[in-house]
Amino acid sequence: MRCSPQGFAVAVTGAVMSKRLVTGTASRQGRNIFIHPGNSSMRQVSYGRIRLGADQKQVSFANEGQETGLICVGGAGVVSVGSERFTLKRDDALYVPKGLSIAVETAFQAGRLVAGVTRSLPGNWTSWPPHEHAAMLEEIYVFVDMPEPSFGLQLVYTDGISAAEVEVVRDGDAVLLPEGYHPNVAIPGAPLNFVWIMAAHREVVDRKWGVVQVDPRYA
Repeated sequence: MRCSPQGFAVAVTGAVMSKRLVTGTASRQGRNIFIHPGNSSMRQVSYGRIRLGADQKQVSFANEGQETGLICVGGAGVVSVGSERFTLKRDDALYVPKGLSIAVETAFQAGRLVAGVTRSLPGNWTSWPPHEHAAMLEEIYVFVDMPEPSFGLQLVYTDGISAAEVEVVRDGDAVLLPEGYHPNVAIPGAPLNFVWIMAAHREVVDRKWGVVQVDPRYA
């Protein structure tokens, strides 16, 4: 640290403070306090930032003599306050009273699992253009929220398309997709909704979202 002509502290690497402006507070890893009553014109409020990643996944600190508000501005993490644990995602906030210890750590890195939900408009296709990811991921579709008489059509093919590769799918049905292109379509007047569950063949290495092989005929 060094002092500016105004008498405020200036970080040699990262943040720079003028009388009113502090720049570069998003550039430093770990936990850093950039503004506090001892280095600025503030009398009560302080500002710090926690940035965690592969090199540093956890920080701990005491919350003595002050209240702390934690706001997650990106990613996700787990905050331990005393014996309680809270999961924070983007835009979540947590208030911590005086005198409690705090630990912040990144959320666990998944090894194989990738999952989500797709909801189509009535009569529309999803999983289009046709794509597959058999080299890296296997997948299951589970169809949900499709009350009778709703149904959809699920195609699965590896090369040419034939009638034998078309399945009628209804609420509660599951389709196994260890390989093959797999577009589907909803009937007019009813949506096609499904939970998709993927698992990587090689843990962590193959767990990639959006890396697919598109059928070149429909790219």
